[in-house]
Amino acid sequence: MSNLIARHGSPVCQTQFDQSGTQRASSAVIDALAAVADTSPLEMEPLCETIELEALDRLIGHAGTAGAGIALEFRVDEWDLIVTGDGRVIVFDSEDDDDFDLELA
Repeated sequence: MSNLIARHGSPVCQTQFDQSGTQRASSAVIDALAAVADTSPLEMEPLCETIELEALDRLIGHAGTAGAGIALEFRVDEWDLIVTGDGRVIVFDSEDDDDFDLELA
């Protein structure tokens, strides 16, 4: 996973969410994107048009309970995001490469 993160350089935002708590991965992603866009989550375009939020929550939730080391990478607008099974959301400026893959670590 360190190669995945190193490929992007320095993050513009990094946050942690507690998988055993009440916050879901999708909520942490929304909060992180609102922070980098300097806007309210309520004023953002709906993410459900870009990613399947329920699937993200299920996959990251399962990874957290199973102890699986997983990292999902995806792009939303001009941001590249990495969401990890240990509860991290890392946001980078997009490098505008179309060579973007889903990676499992």
